[in-house]
Amino acid sequence: MGNRPICATSDKGEAEESNRMLNVPSTSGLTAKPPVGRSEYGRVKVALGPGKGLMDWVRLTKNKVLAKKQMKFVDHEELSKHSTEEDCWIHLFGKVYDVTEYLDFHPGGKPELMRAAGRDGTALFNQYHAWVRYETILESCYVGAFKGNLSHLKPCDPPSTENRESAGGDQDLRDATMVMTMFDRLIVANKEWKGISSECLTISTTKNSLRILVRPFNKEPVQIEWVGVPRPIAEASFKLEMNDEQIILIFDVTISIKILESAGIYKLERNPARRYHATTVTTIKRLNHDTLLIDLELPRGLYMPIPVGHHNSLAIKKGGGFLPNISSNISPFPKTKPSLFIWGPR
Repeated sequence: MGNRPICATSDKGEAEESNRMLNVPSTSGLTAKPPVGRSEYGRVKVALGPGKGLMDWVRLTKNKVLAKKQMKFVDHEELSKHSTEEDCWIHLFGKVYDVTEYLDFHPGGKPELMRAAGRDGTALFNQYHAWVRYETILESCYVGAFKGNLSHLKPCDPPSTENRESAGGDQDLRDATMVMTMFDRLIVANKEWKGISSECLTISTTKNSLRILVRPFNKEPVQIEWVGVPRPIAEASFKLEMNDEQIILIFDVTISIKILESAGIYKLERNPARRYHATTVTTIKRLNHDTLLIDLELPRGLYMPIPVGHHNSLAIKKGGGFLPNISSNISPFPKTKPSLFIWGPR
C-alpha cells in the first residue's frame, strides 16, 4: 500500500486509570470543601450538591430520554439556537447532545459546561478529560448526528475561573522552571520532573518554533513553546539527553542558541490543548475482523514516543475536516517504528 498522509496523531497521551475517570467529589462533608478549584490534572472541579453525583445521574437516566427534542441531523444553525442554561445543546465528536439536565451534575460545574453551549465542545473535552466515556454518560441526552459546518459556530468561552497567567504563560510554573543555554545545549529543568523518562516527552519543531511537551505519569502535562526561533536553530537536528530533572537538547548548529533563554521568546503552560501532527500511513495490516495494525511515518522534526500505559489519539482527515477523535480505541505497539493497534466495533 502506498504512502498516504491521511491521518494525524496527538501528542497528549492519557493514562487510563479508573480512579480518575470523572473525579466526582463525594457529597459528604461538602461544607469543608472549597466551592471551586482545579484538580491535579488542571481541570476545574466543584463541590456538587446532594443528589448530584455520578451514581445519581446514572439512576436518573436509566432507560430514559432526557433530550427535549430528537432529530436525524442537526446543522450549525439549529445547534447555535440552544445556548442557555434552560436549553443547552453541545457538539461532541460529530454528535449533538441536549445537556440541559446534566448541567447540575457536571463535575467541573455548570459555568464550565456552558462555555460550549450551542457550540462545538470537542476540543474543550479533549483538553480536560479525553478519557471519559461521554457516550455512555450522555446517552440519554442524544439529539442527533451533526451535519453542518463547525467553522460557522462561535468559539467556546474562556475559562470560568482565573489562572495566574501572563504573556509568558503560567507564572507559578515559570518561576519553578529553569531555562538556560550553554554553548550548543538548551537546558530546561523543574523539580517536578525528577527522574522523568525521555519516553514522557514530545519535541516538535517547525521553521520558526520549538515545542517541548512534558508528560509525567500521573501528573498534568506541561508545555514549553518558543515562537520566533531563528530558522537555522528551528530546523537543526538535535540530540536529547536526560539528567535527573533536566531536559537537555544538543543542537547541531554553528550559530549561538542563547536567544532560547530570552524570557520573551518562550511560554509555559500546564495542561495545554491537544495538538495533532500530520503523519504518513506506510502500511495497514488487518489482524482480524475488528483489529488493524497501522504503521506511521512521523514528520521531520518530531520526537514522539508513546510510554507504556498511555494511549494516543488519531484523527483521520476527510475533505475539509477530520473524522471524530477515537482516542479510547488506540494503543501503541512496541516496535522500532511508530505503530498503532486500532480495534473496536465496525
